[in-house]
Amino acid sequence: MKSSQTHLPSLLSALLFLLGAVLIFSIGLLLGVTALLSAAQGKDIQIQQTILFVAFGFEAVLLLIAAFFTFQKTLQKTSADRKTFFTLPLWQLILIVITASASILLGGWIGAIKTVNWFVLPLLTIPAVVLPLGVLLALGTRGLPLGTRWQSWSVLGLGMTLVPFLLLILEILIAVLLFFGVMAYLMTQPALLARLQGLLQQILI
Repeated sequence: MKSSQTHLPSLLSALLFLLGAVLIFSIGLLLGVTALLSAAQGKDIQIQQTILFVAFGFEAVLLLIAAFFTFQKTLQKTSADRKTFFTLPLWQLILIVITASASILLGGWIGAIKTVNWFVLPLLTIPAVVLPLGVLLALGTRGLPLGTRWQSWSVLGLGMTLVPFLLLILEILIAVLLFFGVMAYLMTQPALLARLQGLLQQILI
């Protein structure tokens, strides 16, 4: 008999993934609109902006899928607890490698054509990046179970949302600690501090 109790971790994860998808897509949409406005004003379209628009859109779709499966767990759906396997037969692996290689080669050729590169290159970026990662995942897992659907998608979703945020916070903390550590050391070395001040004045002049 299924429990009617809400699965709180999956509910919180689903909300996090949904919020992340909205945020990422909003950033990508802003970049896309900016690129179109540049084109409307007769300026050259920045390829980086259109590539980021497509990449952020793709990430948003992945987060929406993750939110769907985790929310399925919140609703106690049996489909969310199905085991996940990632296996690819040899012919599919070869086809993926050929497709990714063709995308990279075609992207290198189209990159010099300014009239279409802003539109085609973003579309080629996804297979050129995602397909090789899929091959590595298939070879690395080799049919090993990846947990249930909601667990595997939660890991992916957390890796795209919470983990980068925590790493950013950690990097900021380390930078602050290093800054104060260096300043504390310089305070104990008056001669070195005087040299650095003199060098700074020479640079600013």
